[in-house]
Amino acid sequence: MNRGQQAYFLEKGQFATTTEQLELGIPKNTEFYDYKVGTVTTGANASAEAIGDPNATKGNTLKGVSGRVFTAKDSAGNSTTIAVLCVNPKGDGNYPAVAGVTSVTNCPK
Repeated sequence: MNRGQQAYFLEKGQFATTTEQLELGIPKNTEFYDYKVGTVTTGANASAEAIGDPNATKGNTLKGVSGRVFTAKDSAGNSTTIAVLCVNPKGDGNYPAVAGVTSVTNCPK
């Protein structure tokens, strides 16, 4: 979903607000996970969250996954998008909150 958001931003100049807009060809709900687009912001510091929410019918034993794609400037001053993926190591059925995460090293533990 992160790569889908990057491609969508490149083409449209904004992030998708629904999984359908990403046209990834994957179902929103699978046996193990429910996929959704989380918070999307616009403007100079635009960002989008992608969430792999463990399906509650599996007893909340799966590791939740969240991604964040955001805009930034490279060393030459060009706009680019950066993607970060965080995994909840606890396997308790929750996905990590990624608002403000700027690298894998500051993913919630």
